[in-house]
Amino acid sequence: MNGKIGHKMKLWVLLGSIVLLGCPLQVSAGEWQIEVKKTAVVQGEYIQLREIARTLEGYDNPLWKDIANSTLTRTPNKGNKKIFYRNRLDKILSRRLQDIAGLIRLPQKLVVQNGGRIFSKSDLKKRIRKLVDSGTRNLDAEVKLRDYRLPEHICLDKAGQRLEMSLDSRLSAGRNTVRIKMLTARDSVAKRFAGSVFLDVWKEVPCAARPIQRHESLDPEKITTERKNLAYLPYEIWDPDEDGGPWRLKKSIGAGSVLYDRILEPLPLICKGEGVNLLYRGDTIRLEVPAKALEEGSKGDSMLVRNLRSDKRIRAKVRDKNTVVVR
Repeated sequence: MNGKIGHKMKLWVLLGSIVLLGCPLQVSAGEWQIEVKKTAVVQGEYIQLREIARTLEGYDNPLWKDIANSTLTRTPNKGNKKIFYRNRLDKILSRRLQDIAGLIRLPQKLVVQNGGRIFSKSDLKKRIRKLVDSGTRNLDAEVKLRDYRLPEHICLDKAGQRLEMSLDSRLSAGRNTVRIKMLTARDSVAKRFAGSVFLDVWKEVPCAARPIQRHESLDPEKITTERKNLAYLPYEIWDPDEDGGPWRLKKSIGAGSVLYDRILEPLPLICKGEGVNLLYRGDTIRLEVPAKALEEGSKGDSMLVRNLRSDKRIRAKVRDKNTVVVR
């Protein structure tokens, strides 16, 4: 009883000192000085304020030093956890700290565990960032992580337990699955958790410098680069350094459109309507006559041409830009 009276007297003296010093007791937006965490590991018979709360930036003042060791309620049994919802937290803090409780920001719920370790959502985020950093270190792009979908917390309540985290597959732009395993001291899997994270990958990619029409050749002056988020580019991007080409467009595109592999095709050696030399080659005969291409073709393609002397349609193989061959 004397201890309780002494605790109350100390609080009233503290409150009086705060008023005299001009510290705010009426709470409004932006005046929180302390916050209760979402998860906390506690020790001993009673939960102390310093185990479940922390000062907000800029408020590391004498008030916290005076109340940090305040006892609140009994701890759960060793290795067990207990959930305190906001209403109950408010009642406990108001009973023990009185008006000072008005300066403390509360979460929707607090998970307390006696001993062991609790990985909060922010702890899991840090470990994922390390995983991603190691996988994108040599990537010539700007990588940003967002929209984490993770457990709110993971509790390790037995000796020797640990977490192992890995990406489900090869790291890529967009949503990536994260696998989380709780391992025992013997490295067997005690529990599995699933999560994910979204990667924005910003990179300079080849784009159309101006509108390009279908079957128009892709010349260097028609190409530029723009910074794009690869997470929203659905197809394989054309690499101008790859062998092949020259290229043309399979479809019309506008200025700034990304140049995908799927919308490009090799520029044909012979276009429809062009004049070509039709070469007849046999064991004992060689004859060359003028012809007209009835379709387009690249080297090695079989294409239809018209013999301009006989007006016959013949299928021949493309040898070069000016010659098709019939054997």
